[in-house]
Amino acid sequence: MSFPLLILEDVRVVPFGINHLTNRYVSWLNDPEVVCYSEQRHVKHSLESCTKYFEGICESNNLFLAIEASAPELGHIGNIGVVLDRNNAVADVTIIVGEKKAWNTGLASRAWCGVVSQLFSTYDLRKITAGTMSANESMIRLMKRSGMQIESVRKRQFIWRADEVDLIQGAVFRKTP
Repeated sequence: MSFPLLILEDVRVVPFGINHLTNRYVSWLNDPEVVCYSEQRHVKHSLESCTKYFEGICESNNLFLAIEASAPELGHIGNIGVVLDRNNAVADVTIIVGEKKAWNTGLASRAWCGVVSQLFSTYDLRKITAGTMSANESMIRLMKRSGMQIESVRKRQFIWRADEVDLIQGAVFRKTP
């Protein structure tokens, strides 16, 4: 499944490629601070496991996108995943920003909002969703920044740092003229 090159002011979003499969990328997925709100926190990753995941995505109808900062010292900073349900014109979007130097810079926010907008226009979707732990305040702000409203709360869905926390699910609908 293809996704058009998305160039924003200081960040671009491109299809994830074999060139993104690096030890640096794998190290993000094994960093407890990077994946603390993700279910990836339960998995030990290797270049081999990431390559296998990438190959599976390539055979699917879903999208796996790389976020690249324009600043050469940052380069590939994270990924956006998109699970497309073409039959119902819905997509569920996820994000991970592994490069800590890119945290709190606005790069991920611009990439996320750009992808949400592009998904509506490229795939003629009617709804885009995302979800996160209630403890992940940054992601909840990001969801709202992209126009998502909280759609549902699944109480005590996750165990996070020995506490039961909720799953917050947000959605944004395509604006009709």
